Amino acid sequence: NIRLRNLSLNDNENNLSKRLYRSDPLLYRADELNTALCLFIKEIRDLYDGDSIYYLCLGIQYYLRENRPLSSTTINRLNEGHFYRTESIFFDSTFVQFQSKLHSILVRFCHHRDPSRPLSIRGTTSSNLDDRPSRIEEELLWEAKQLGAHTPWVLLNTILYFNTKYFFLKTVNEHQVLSFSNVRRHYKRNVGPHGEEYGKSVYL
Repeated sequence: NIRLRNLSLNDNENNLSKRLYRSDPLLYRADELNTALCLFIKEIRDLYDGDSIYYLCLGIQYYLRENRPLSSTTINRLNEGHFYRTESIFFDSTFVQFQSKLHSILVRFCHHRDPSRPLSIRGTTSSNLDDRPSRIEEELLWEAKQLGAHTPWVLLNTILYFNTKYFFLKTVNEHQVLSFSNVRRHYKRNVGPHGEEYGKSVYL
């Protein structure tokens, strides 16, 4: 099944590449957009670092959710479902081929760097990836609506993100074994230099 799916995807890529690209990604059907994104990843995967590619994909997702086609020839067709881009290219099953290609790039990118050090903006070779901060910052994820409660998938992604950030959970197994019974709230009294108390701190 996987082999047939890949063959079908290659056929779709070849057919799509023979046609003129639409200037507005909003005009693609979901299956066409999946194929176009696969071609996009294929063309830029050797030109940019993984965080830069993810940054570009976040921009595409944001554009799809926040805009509608501007062409006058499509205004009357806005009632067709695929012009209301409610799907997520990162979570919906329609985009599984694109997600797989993006995942392989990000995994390779993470393996090329020391996870204890920040990522970089300058330089594109794996030898200097450890010298720069990442393009992907938390504020960007909020702005791109990949964090929040916009959809069930985004909410789940937000939970995973904060579990990773605050509880340092990195593997799937670590996330799976986490439960509310593992979480405790602790209090610490704040005492001044002269023994006076000024509130308390709460820890999880």
